[in-house]
Amino acid sequence: AILPWLYVAYHVDRPVQDVDFRVLSHARGRDVWLAVFLCEVAFLFVLVLVYCSCSIGEAVVTFCLCWSSGLAVLACSWLRWGSRHGIRPGLLAVFFVSGGLLGIQFAMILNTGLILSWGALLPCPFMPLVFHGFDCEAITAVLWICTPGLVEETFKALWLFLRLRKSSDQLPAKCCCCFPGDRSLEERGCGGTWHKLSPTPYHVFLCALSCGAGFECLENLMYSFCKTGSLDALCKPEEPLNLPPVAVAFGRLIPSQLHLVWTGLVGVGLARRMFSAPGQRPNLLTVLLPSMVAHGIYDYCSTRQWLLKDWRHSLETIPWFFFFIIGLSWVSSYGSCARLLWQVPLYRVNALDYILPEEEQDQNASANNRLGREGSDVAAGSDDAASSFGFGDMEAAGQDRLRGVPSSPSRPMLELPTLQASVREVVAS
Repeated sequence: AILPWLYVAYHVDRPVQDVDFRVLSHARGRDVWLAVFLCEVAFLFVLVLVYCSCSIGEAVVTFCLCWSSGLAVLACSWLRWGSRHGIRPGLLAVFFVSGGLLGIQFAMILNTGLILSWGALLPCPFMPLVFHGFDCEAITAVLWICTPGLVEETFKALWLFLRLRKSSDQLPAKCCCCFPGDRSLEERGCGGTWHKLSPTPYHVFLCALSCGAGFECLENLMYSFCKTGSLDALCKPEEPLNLPPVAVAFGRLIPSQLHLVWTGLVGVGLARRMFSAPGQRPNLLTVLLPSMVAHGIYDYCSTRQWLLKDWRHSLETIPWFFFFIIGLSWVSSYGSCARLLWQVPLYRVNALDYILPEEEQDQNASANNRLGREGSDVAAGSDDAASSFGFGDMEAAGQDRLRGVPSSPSRPMLELPTLQASVREVVAS
């Protein structure tokens, strides 16, 4: 689980020299990935209907509940920010599938291996059935941070770091970070089919939410059908939950949203790394550690509350520990939500100022100087046209657009013929 982050920290891309327009279409996220996402949903739906031991009506309701919360949050986020910043739905579908199918498979394998390893190496059980003392509980909490916190957050958010690039000149020549970049692959611009473009911070943030939503929906399916023993033909749990699938799915509607919150926090940190000035970029540990710690602590508190079902007995024997667990779970969950809500308006974060390349800044400065000298010779009202269309201060206008700040309506825009005549005069001069 740690090795991929070492690769992310020290790997240097070798960009493609010339990028074909078809590669750019793939890099922006093609809508064909929506069809891939729908095929995934349809395949899982048929699988549930064929093998589920409960009634068809209960299976359909449970299946819809498992997908409803994550897709609803993702759809609202896209309507709020995605449509304004030109984020394609296909781009979100790519990361939904990556965070779901790839993330859940890697997480299940590594979580199982780590749980077995902790049980063999350490004296404290991973899921103790009784209170073993504060020293053992502290060790157990650290184990939960190092197991689901590290593993699940890694394989939800890893695809953001491996696949997102800020501009087309940063697209690597290699596919999937490992396949050899021979001449034929470079000519095709193979990096564009694996890597995706995120020209604004909101691209990064919504892709992070998509990864979290994909993981959350598939985990809901696993808990609702596999953990309850409703799919014994496919997955038979050792200790099935004594609850109907619809009850488990309904109970996970709100708590499972924390997957989107934790991955969204990683997305905000990645956006800062990509779009901040060199001296203001956070390091990788600062980006990842808060989500991993919050995830592990919340899971640890959830299991302890579940095991301490007899709360009256808990209050009599270990009252302070019981209230400590309740308070810690609230801090890890509601604190993560409050932190994300505070940082979601990305244009309010000072560190997220869009940094233009030096050559583009020089071009904009020379264009501004030339337009400033010749603006008096153009038809009256050219200053209004320059301000409204971003020519007067192109860098500031670009920053406002990328940060989601609407343009000021105080100055009216010129009619199209007048604008065209003004631009022709400036170009001719």
